[in-house]
Amino acid sequence: MMPDLDLGPDPILTLGNGVVLGRGSHVIADVRLTIGDDCFFGPGVYVTTTNHSYDDPETPVGKQWPRTDPVAIGPGGWIGTGAVILPGARLGRNVVVAAGAVVRGEVPDHAVVAGAPARIVRRWEPGEGWQPPLRTPTPVPIPEGVTPEQLLALGEWETAEGQVASGGSSPGRAR
Repeated sequence: MMPDLDLGPDPILTLGNGVVLGRGSHVIADVRLTIGDDCFFGPGVYVTTTNHSYDDPETPVGKQWPRTDPVAIGPGGWIGTGAVILPGARLGRNVVVAAGAVVRGEVPDHAVVAGAPARIVRRWEPGEGWQPPLRTPTPVPIPEGVTPEQLLALGEWETAEGQVASGGSSPGRAR
C-alpha cells in the first residue's frame, strides 16, 4: 500500500455478523477480502490478500512489486492461533484451520486443515460422517429442562459411584 492509493468505489473488506478476531490478529486487504458470518479467529492470525513476489533474483524481494489475489472465508469458520491465510485462499463453510497452519488455495466445506502448507486432515462426508472418524465420542446434548443444579448433582453422584466401585473414599463425603 502507498499514500493516496485509490482502491476504487467497491468495498474491499467485508466482515459478516458475529465475526471474532483474536488479539493481535492482522487482516490486510488491498483487493477483495470477505469473511462470512460467525467466523472465529484465535490470537495472532494473519490474513492477507497481498504477498511479496520474487520474480527477479537480483532485486531485493522488498523492492519487487507484490502480488494480490482475493480471499474468501466462508461462514462458520474456526481459524486457530497463529494461522496464516494467504492471497487467493478460498475457505468453504464451517472450515477449521489448525493453529499455525498456512493456507493457500481452496478448502472445501466442512474440512479440517493443518500444516504448512495446510492439507486436509479430516472431512465431513455425507452419509459417512467424519473421515477419518473422530477419536472422541460426540458430546450428548443436555436434555431440555435440566437445571444447572441437577447437572452438578449428577456429576457428584457419578463421582461418588465411581469411588464406591473402585473401593476409594473421599474425605468429608457421605455415602
